Amino acid sequence: MLTTGGNMRVTDSIRVAILGAVLLLCAACDFDAPQSSELAERDAIANQVTALLKNERFEDLDTLADSYRSGQARTSSGLWKLSLFYFGLEKMLPRQQHSPEIWALLGQPVEHWIERRPESPTAHLAYATMLINQAWGIRGTGYAKTVPQPKWEPFHAKVEEARAYLERVKFIASIDPQWYTAMLDIATLQDWPEAKYPALLAEGLDRHPLYYEMYFSAIYRNLPKWGGDAEKVEAIARNAVERTRASEGSGLYARIYWVASASQFGDDLFETSRVDWAEMKRGIDDVLAQYPDDWNLNHFAKFACLAGDHAKAAELIDRIEGEPLPAVWGASFYLERCRLLGMIAG
Repeated sequence: MLTTGGNMRVTDSIRVAILGAVLLLCAACDFDAPQSSELAERDAIANQVTALLKNERFEDLDTLADSYRSGQARTSSGLWKLSLFYFGLEKMLPRQQHSPEIWALLGQPVEHWIERRPESPTAHLAYATMLINQAWGIRGTGYAKTVPQPKWEPFHAKVEEARAYLERVKFIASIDPQWYTAMLDIATLQDWPEAKYPALLAEGLDRHPLYYEMYFSAIYRNLPKWGGDAEKVEAIARNAVERTRASEGSGLYARIYWVASASQFGDDLFETSRVDWAEMKRGIDDVLAQYPDDWNLNHFAKFACLAGDHAKAAELIDRIEGEPLPAVWGASFYLERCRLLGMIAG
């Protein structure tokens, strides 16, 4: 407990006064914009992939993807570099509406990749990525009610083309966990029945239980805004922990609710979802035991503050080595409020 003048406890009225002063002093203050090493690492991977594809250096692409896949390489925050590899491919094959001529031009490097290296799982997944992004280009990325009716038939046709292609190359490409992530995304777009989707998810997780993107894909499908509910999100998070406890502890529970917060629940995570803070806190500690970088610390400190665990928030804030990240906290007064509440709670 914070004290003043030796043993005199800070009264509730003084706490309110201190908080008010902090808010007044910092309400107009914004952080400088320090660069996150995690984001820089992600950008470097994506930029390397786009450069290699643009220059048709297919052997180098396969070597890079193979190393990420076989070594389960991670960024400093613990994300799979393999998933960022495919994000880099998407930058070269954007979800935009283009003429068939433009798409033919964009697709030439991928087609050349398959021609020269037909046993490459990564080349086939790049082609499927292109088909899916062509579908999104036809549909547009707005809400379904904003999509003109004539666009639905060609959109669904292109999604089906991607599904059929992935099925044809499954023997080659499913050694890469991204095959299952792509198929899970297609299953959502095609609105597979409830009995069929879990079978695909279970098959993928049985083969590649540590690949985060499959869990994240399942979360997106089951968010309330897409017809799911908070109970389904919680069930996925619990199942993820059971599958990965030996290597991740409860870490995936924290990561899954991080994704759920970013995708729907926002700062109301602890009011509108079924998240269990005690389990999430265990997950935070398990993630940080392996990946104690500032990107994780900033986000997890904010989650602790949102959960009302101000002592945990203060502990995590104190562990941040660099400048606070404005992408996480926004205006600086929110961080200072969390820090001060932690001092009081301590």
